Amino acid sequence: MWMSIVLILISYAIPLIIYSLGVDAFKYVMAALCGLGLLIGMAVIFTTILFIFTSTTSMILYALLCLSVLYIMSNIIWIFITFSTSNKNKKTIFQ
Repeated sequence: MWMSIVLILISYAIPLIIYSLGVDAFKYVMAALCGLGLLIGMAVIFTTILFIFTSTTSMILYALLCLSVLYIMSNIIWIFITFSTSNKNKKTIFQ
C-alpha cells in the first residue's frame, strides 16, 4: 500500500518539479494530470455515495466522501495555480 502511495506522489511530483524549473509546456501536462485527478475523485465520490445508499452506512464511507471532496478541491486549486502565473513574472527555482 505504501508503495502505491509513493508511486502516486512521484507521478505528481515529477511534472511539478519540471514545471517549477521553468518549462512552460508542462503547464499543460499539469492541467492534464489535474483533470485526470478530478475524474478519479468524481468516480470515488459516485462510488462512495452508491455504497452509502445501498449498504449499511459506516463512518469510513463518510470519511472517504470528505477526503474525496478535499482531493477534488486540491486539484481545482492546482489548476488555478498552474494557469494563473504569468510567464514573465514567474520565478523558477534557479532564479
